[in-house]
Amino acid sequence: MKFGGPFPWQGRLATPENMITAAKAVERLGFDYVWMGDHLMLPKVLRTRYPYTADGKNRASWDRNFFEMVVTAAHVSAHTTTLRFHSNIMILPLRTPFLVARQLASLDALAKGRFTAVFGLSWMKDEYDALGLPWSKRGAMMDDGIDALRALFAEEAHHGPYYDFEASWLRPHPVQDPYPIWIGGDSNAAMRRVALRGDGWAPHVARGPEGCARLKQRLSEIAQIRAKAGAPAAPLAVAAGIGEILVNGPLTRFSEKRDYWLEEIAGLEEAGVTHVSANFNEINVDLPLQAVLDEAQWFAEEIIAKTRSPASGG
Repeated sequence: MKFGGPFPWQGRLATPENMITAAKAVERLGFDYVWMGDHLMLPKVLRTRYPYTADGKNRASWDRNFFEMVVTAAHVSAHTTTLRFHSNIMILPLRTPFLVARQLASLDALAKGRFTAVFGLSWMKDEYDALGLPWSKRGAMMDDGIDALRALFAEEAHHGPYYDFEASWLRPHPVQDPYPIWIGGDSNAAMRRVALRGDGWAPHVARGPEGCARLKQRLSEIAQIRAKAGAPAAPLAVAAGIGEILVNGPLTRFSEKRDYWLEEIAGLEEAGVTHVSANFNEINVDLPLQAVLDEAQWFAEEIIAKTRSPASGG
């Protein structure tokens, strides 16, 4: 099991100094990675309904720092040695695959293979409208974009419905070969995309036994799609999050429910999850960074260490 730690890439604590401090701390504590989110524009008047609140309103503090993930990972990776960086998610259809391939190959060389690209579609139609991109075609653009990226990494030609080009040079090569591409999303289309194009999956996993049972069923369906398409039954990385990402909410104190989280993580692992992001609400809390890192230290000592101990089978 791999664990993701706190990283204030957005919000009140998002400063260059805090990101470096946090990255060094979570690396030292034994976390495996940190993650960063993505939007190219943050509209002051949002037209799209937010799908993760009952009233459809997004309460994020977008008037605070919101760092771009590739630039941030390149900068912070220079101050770390083993810590990985994950996108969660990078909205691929908003970008030309030529730029993404160049960015990721350069970043992979600079960071020595420590960036995992998790691609998704986003919930916000405003961004597609602003860029003049067809919202209804975003899934097809995503599929063709992934295929185009793989061709660019391999320096091969690609002839798809949205991206059409002959073989071209891409130097430096990515250190990771083949470059791992993960898919975010929960829809049936996302599951098929994972099955046919993905090396990993970042779905929304509901908590508790029912959520784990549902995840196992969906992973079985992905395996069936792969088998029907004649694709190899390769191992699939699966990411899930625990804790909370709130707006103006309190610090998530895992230390208050130690046994609960150990049981939750054991259930996720049994269901097939390979990566667990511990969300401390660090992108929203109005506290000193040290308060977050103190809680992260507790998590490392009482959760990560116990989960990875020989007695636990980790």
